[in-house]
Amino acid sequence: MMSVVPDSANSELKTTFVAKMVLLVTLVGTIANAAMPNVLQASHDVGGLPDIGVSKLVLICAMLGMFRLLQTSNPADLLPSLLPAAIGAVTRSADAAWLGLAISMYILLKRDDLCSKARDGALILLAVGLHGPVVSMFGLFFGADILTFDAKIAAAVLSLTGTPVSASATSLSVKDGMDLVLVWRCGVLNNLSIALLLWYSATQFVLGRIPLQALTAAVLVIAVMVLANSLRIAAMALNSVYFEYLHDGQGATLLRIATMVCIAFIISKNLRRLAR
Repeated sequence: MMSVVPDSANSELKTTFVAKMVLLVTLVGTIANAAMPNVLQASHDVGGLPDIGVSKLVLICAMLGMFRLLQTSNPADLLPSLLPAAIGAVTRSADAAWLGLAISMYILLKRDDLCSKARDGALILLAVGLHGPVVSMFGLFFGADILTFDAKIAAAVLSLTGTPVSASATSLSVKDGMDLVLVWRCGVLNNLSIALLLWYSATQFVLGRIPLQALTAAVLVIAVMVLANSLRIAAMALNSVYFEYLHDGQGATLLRIATMVCIAFIISKNLRRLAR
């Protein structure tokens, strides 16, 4: 026996589908517009602001947020809140596009009728949208202090091995080795912020909350990132061979992969424990 779907039900399904497509296209357009300048241009300083680039991990976090947000049961009602994101999709500023995304997500989070899964998605996308502008501004005001911290930690690592080394502000000098002057790209802030964004997004996606016990993983992520960056800087200061290998060579890629695998293990292990 065949069942006939009422026209009103078909119309509602079509409306929901179209609304979700508009929602998806708007979000993808905004994120693509924000990411594209850094993908096409490999500069590290734009208008005095450090260019933090866009990691594939940031885009993965954005995908997690969009997946959750699209699970809303009333996508058409969310569309008016996407106006700032839509404006961000056509601006010529990456920071403006990220902020447009963040503003739209903030507006959505003020809604009382937003379902829990969609709220998780909005929280993740809010963090994604704020990540670039916040880190850029943080680097502008505290970038030198962070690089000084990196230099001191690297010098401490070398001192533990008995290597004669001195650190002054953002520079590192090793006797019979290299004299390094740390720049924004050498600092830990960019990679650390991306790793913490991944921790937050994965935790919110899986658990729907950030319990106090999850902060243990965040602390471990910070420790791993600081240690990995300090070891890299310390090794580069030893001689020109290590510098070339770890600065732009295969060593830099291998260290980055090893660090990300370690961080992924920490996050997944913590989530499995908390999800029980």
